[in-house]
Amino acid sequence: MNPLAIHAGRMNRHNTQSIFAFCFFCGLTLIVLHPLVWHIDQLPAGGDAYEYTWKMWWIHRALFKTGESPWFAPHLYYPFGYNLCYGEISPINTVLTAPITHFFGEVVTYNLVVLTSTALSGFAMFLLAREVTGSARAGLLAGILFGLAPYRRVHLVHLNLIVTQWLPFYLFFLERFLRTGRRRHALAAGISFGLGSLASWYYAAIGAGVGLVWGVLRLRRQPVPVGIRPLLWGGVLFVAPALALIIPFLLPYTSVAGDWVIPMSAADTFVAGLTDYLIPNPFNPLWGRIVQRYAFRTGASLEGALDWGVVAWTFGLYAWRERAGGRKIIPWLAVVLLGVVFSLGLTLHIVRGNRLVIPAPSPVARGWYWTLDFISRRLSLLHEPFTLRSPGGLTIPMPVLLLRWFVPVVGKMRTWARWGIAALMGMSIVAGAGALDWYRREIAPNRSALGRQLAWSIVILAALLELWWTPPRPHDPYPARPVDLWLAERKGEGGAIIQYPLDSAIHPTQFAYSRIHGWPIVHAHGTYFPYIFASRHPELLEFPSSAALKTLQAWGVRYVLVETAPPYREEAKALLDRIAAAPCLRKVTSQGSIEVYELVSECTP
Repeated sequence: MNPLAIHAGRMNRHNTQSIFAFCFFCGLTLIVLHPLVWHIDQLPAGGDAYEYTWKMWWIHRALFKTGESPWFAPHLYYPFGYNLCYGEISPINTVLTAPITHFFGEVVTYNLVVLTSTALSGFAMFLLAREVTGSARAGLLAGILFGLAPYRRVHLVHLNLIVTQWLPFYLFFLERFLRTGRRRHALAAGISFGLGSLASWYYAAIGAGVGLVWGVLRLRRQPVPVGIRPLLWGGVLFVAPALALIIPFLLPYTSVAGDWVIPMSAADTFVAGLTDYLIPNPFNPLWGRIVQRYAFRTGASLEGALDWGVVAWTFGLYAWRERAGGRKIIPWLAVVLLGVVFSLGLTLHIVRGNRLVIPAPSPVARGWYWTLDFISRRLSLLHEPFTLRSPGGLTIPMPVLLLRWFVPVVGKMRTWARWGIAALMGMSIVAGAGALDWYRREIAPNRSALGRQLAWSIVILAALLELWWTPPRPHDPYPARPVDLWLAERKGEGGAIIQYPLDSAIHPTQFAYSRIHGWPIVHAHGTYFPYIFASRHPELLEFPSSAALKTLQAWGVRYVLVETAPPYREEAKALLDRIAAAPCLRKVTSQGSIEVYELVSECTP
C-alpha cells in the first residue's frame, strides 16, 4: 500500500480519536460540574475563590474603567496600599480573561475557567498518554485519572491551581518535538509552559522540575531522531515564547521580592504525608463524607487529598512489575518519585502533620540539630535558624530542605503538597501504560471482541466510579454581613476599619466584604501577606495596647470590628475584656456577630 495512504489513514484515525476524546471530556465535565452550568452566576466554592473573583474584578476595573494600576489597591492594607504580588495574580485567569469579564462578569468568567480547564485537563492528558503509549485506550484512562483526580476537586477554590491543562499540554508538545523534530511543536511547548506559569508560579516551578527530570531520562533512554542542531533550535523556540509570556508578569514581583520569606515552620506545615497517596477520594458521593470526617478534619487539610485511586495504583504497580512500555515509562516513574518526594516537604512525613522522628540519645540529637542549625544559619542563602526540631529524636531532612537553603526563590514556596500534581501526571501515564499492557497480555489473546470491549469498559467505569466528585455547592459571590451594610450607610464619614481577631481579618472573604461596605481596610489577604503584616506591625498583634492604638490612630482608623462567632469566640471574649479596660475605644453597635467600636482620635492612649 502507498505509504502516503497509510500515513493519511493513521492521521484520520488519530483525528477521529481526538475529536471523540474531546467530546467525551467536555460531556464528562458538564455532568460532573453540572451545578456550575445551572448556577453559573454563583461560585463553586468559598474561601480563596472570593480572593480570585475580587482580583478578576479589580484588574478588569483597572484596565477597562479607571486606568489605575491593576497591581495595586490603595484601599486595602490601608494606608500603605495592597500590592497584588503579595499573593498569586494568576494573569492567565485575571488579565487575559479580562475581556470575558467585561462582557459576562467575574463570576461567570470564573466558572467558565473551571469548566474549560476540567475538560482540557482530561483531553491534554489523553493526548500525552496516547503519544507515549501509542494507544487511545491508555490515553482515555489516563485522562480520566488526571482530570477527575481529587487534587483538582480540592482546587475548585483556587482558580490559579485548577488550571492544570497546560502541564500535560507542554509535555505532549515536547514529546512530539522529540519524536518528529518539528519546530512548531517546540514552539507550542514553550507557549504551553508559559501559559501554565501564568496560571500559577507553582506550576512554573513544577513544570521546570518535571521537564528537567523527564527530559534527561527521555533523552538517555529513548532514541531521538533529530540531531544536535535541531535540538538547539527547538530549545530556542521553546524558551523564547515562554520568557515572552512570563517576564512581563514576573517584573511586578521584583518590587516585593525582598519583603518576605516563608518561615521554615510554615513551609513544613502545608505538606503531604506518604499516607495521603493511599487515602480514598474524599469527594466521592458514596464514601467521601466518611473519609473527610476521619482523614481530613479541616478544609485546609484537604490540600493533602493526593490519592490516585485503586485503579491507578493497580495498573501502576502492574506496569512497574511487568516493565510495561519498556523504556518509555521510566521517565514517568521518575516524575512520580519527584512529585511524591517534594510533596513531603522539608522533613519526612509518613502521616500528614507528623514528622517522622528517629529515637536517639540526647547527645546524638544535640549534635544532629547543631549541624543542621549551623548549615541553616551560616551556609544557606537564607541564614535562618533551623526550627524543625523534634524532642526525643532526629527529624529526617528531605531534598526540599537543601533546595530551600541553596536555590534562590525556593524559600518563597509555601505549600509543597502541591507538587503532588507532578506525581499525579506521572502516575496517570504509568497506569495508562500498565492497563494497556494488561489488556494486551491478559485480555486480548483470550477474549472475543465483545469480551475485550467489556473488560476495558469495566476498567473505565471503575475509574469513573472511584474518582467521581460530589457536585460542588453553589456559593453567594457577594456575601454581605449586617456590619457591611451598616458601614456602607456611613461610607462618607472618612477613615478606615480594622477587624479583630486578626485571623478573621486576614481572610479571603474580606475581599468580598470590602466591595459591599466600600471602606478602606487595614488588613487584607494573600499567600505572603500574613507574614509581612506580622513582621512589619508587631504592635498590632498586642491590641488594644497603647502602641497598637497609637498606630491605628495615626493611620486614621475609625472603627474596630470584633468578630465573636466561632471559631473565634474564646479569643474574642478575652479581647473584649481587654477592650473594656482600654482607653479611646467606645462601643457603637452590635451587628450580627460583630461588635463595633469607635476609635476616638482625640484620645491619648
